[in-house]
Amino acid sequence: MSMVDREQLPAPVEGLVVTHFLTVRDVARSRAFYADVLGGEVVLEENPAIVKVANTWIIMNPGGGPTPDNRTLRCGRPSPATR
Repeated sequence: MSMVDREQLPAPVEGLVVTHFLTVRDVARSRAFYADVLGGEVVLEENPAIVKVANTWIIMNPGGGPTPDNRTLRCGRPSPATR
């Protein structure tokens, strides 16, 4: 799924927007919580999921392994030894 056009993104006419990036285990379940329970607007459903709640963007991604430019970086839950 591709990103929507910038002109179609819900953004406030004035004020500021806060963006939260969350690494989540279940993107669909997390997206449903922010959309259905908190009344957010789903902007993008997957990879990453983006939900607008008031003047806040909530970006949800399942995390993943290293990228070509940083082979040691991982995004995910901390291992039990580091908690």
